[in-house]
Amino acid sequence: MSSHDQFAEDVLLYALGSLDEGARQSFDAHLHTCAECRRELQAAQEDLGLLALSTAGAKPPARSRERFLKAIANEPRAAGRPANVGKGWMWIPWFATLAFALLSSLLYFTNLRIKNDLASIRANSQSQTVELQQAHEMLDLLQSHEAVRVNLAAPNEKPRPQGKTIYSPEKGQLIFMASNLPPAPANKAYELWLVPKQGAPVPAGTFQTDAAGNATMMQVSVPSGMQAKAFAVTIEKAEGSNTPTMPMVMLGAPGN
Repeated sequence: MSSHDQFAEDVLLYALGSLDEGARQSFDAHLHTCAECRRELQAAQEDLGLLALSTAGAKPPARSRERFLKAIANEPRAAGRPANVGKGWMWIPWFATLAFALLSSLLYFTNLRIKNDLASIRANSQSQTVELQQAHEMLDLLQSHEAVRVNLAAPNEKPRPQGKTIYSPEKGQLIFMASNLPPAPANKAYELWLVPKQGAPVPAGTFQTDAAGNATMMQVSVPSGMQAKAFAVTIEKAEGSNTPTMPMVMLGAPGN
């Protein structure tokens, strides 16, 4: 048997972690020079992974099981053992090693899957909690008697872009909705501005429109206690701006 053939027969034992230290080091060195053995090792590792996942998930392809079982069947028998003396008993250590390695692989992948499932459940729970809190806040804002409702419009355009802001000075929160807005130019975005009764305009969030020209911003936070003289929309760079760029796309004031 050639040196390569001997290493090829050790592929499955290497994938199962059942080679002793000396044999493993020799196989590691051989892998650096043998592309065929590297391919066979990758295939064996994939089969082990599919076999492990089959205990708790989807059934792996039949060809993967067949290839894995064929690899086990082709594993070399211990050299120099008598053909007819104690044959059944001499196989027990080999099968015990293989069974232990396979069981370890199954436990590892099962444990990994459980950890991933738990992490996903925690992430989904946190996300749902945040969304529920935002929904409550939005409902409170919509029902607030002190909230200011401002309609925005663009002159001399058809169809006429329109917007509506529901703003709570006490909470420093607002909801903005727009319609009939064309898409913003490339690398640009629409930006909403709160124009206070005193001082410079305050940025209140950037947004893009959908295919129908609609847009919504919810739960945008601005400094609380700020009385609004007007709200305006401009076109700015995609990340937003600290000062508005003229001309204004839409403008509206409370009471109009």
